[in-house]
Amino acid sequence: MTILPENLENERTLLPMFSSFVKEFKLNQLFRKCSIRKEKGIPVKDIFQMIFLLVFTGKNISGILCSKNLIFEGKKDTFYRFLHQTSGSWRKFLFLLSATVVSEVLFPFSNLKRYAWVVDDSPYERSRSSKVEGLSRFYDHSTKRFSRGFRMLTLGLTDGATFIPFSFSLLSSHRKENQLCPMDASVDGRSKRARLRKESQEKTPDVLLKLLDEALKHCPLVQTILFDSWFSFPTLIRKCATRGLSVVCMLKNTPKIYYSFGGKALALSSLFTRIQKRPHGNIIGSGVVNLNLTGKPLLARIVFVRSEKQKSQWLALLSTDLSLSEEEIVTLYGKRWDGCLLQDGEISLETHSGISDSIL
Repeated sequence: MTILPENLENERTLLPMFSSFVKEFKLNQLFRKCSIRKEKGIPVKDIFQMIFLLVFTGKNISGILCSKNLIFEGKKDTFYRFLHQTSGSWRKFLFLLSATVVSEVLFPFSNLKRYAWVVDDSPYERSRSSKVEGLSRFYDHSTKRFSRGFRMLTLGLTDGATFIPFSFSLLSSHRKENQLCPMDASVDGRSKRARLRKESQEKTPDVLLKLLDEALKHCPLVQTILFDSWFSFPTLIRKCATRGLSVVCMLKNTPKIYYSFGGKALALSSLFTRIQKRPHGNIIGSGVVNLNLTGKPLLARIVFVRSEKQKSQWLALLSTDLSLSEEEIVTLYGKRWDGCLLQDGEISLETHSGISDSIL
């Protein structure tokens, strides 16, 4: 794939590249499958092309309409009427396009073991809004404060260098006390709009599993999923394991979650005091625990790593694949972040606010 130069000034050079992309991946067919259409006037492909170019040119709609390098007959209202349509399914479009790119471009020329599913949610703030349907209060873990808006749950594939978004869901709050603006009660409950509104108020793990089940139908060969401590509850890990996935995740140090180790149910901090420590290096040690305190056992390895910022502190990673070594677990989880480095025993786990910006 061609990498665009950072100093690109002439938007016209983008047009043949995008036209080639449209033909190769048959975007017109995908538009029809996803009910993204116009009754008359400028074709859908041309409007989508202009919106797509905004990302690469750094301009807004007004700026790109005033550009002398682009020929576009429509006006600003053409864009907004197109974006306000409710018949099309943009989530389905993204899913079908990503599945096509992955199956035709990436998988045939690379090792499938390099890829893993990644899930995360990013804040989508609407701090100045008051009457946006579904507006809610949510806690932003990156800023440690409550914000107004939504959360964007994103599921994608990564090999550590590339991230391919597969699906997303814009989430409100499932708690009524945090819902600032109610949903439109006049929407037909049988419609796709009503289903999405209902989904936005479901619990995040339930929505995640729904997106994951759909993705696994098209990419069943990717068998690893990565997520951070906000998703790493034993219940969700067990549900991912029943789908044939191995889980690698960061753990939250909380006294409310217990792991079976040595015949005893221990919180993460208590488990840390009982494992055998390494005398040197950034990997402190590890232990094999059982995530099912009752019933059929589900074994997992927990690896303790020194924090890069505070050497006296530690981080805990979990893997349900016991065949992986401690170093391999750290390296695999590092694919979730842009800044992971594992060289000569030196480990760096840099954290970011999210894996991707909101996709709309």
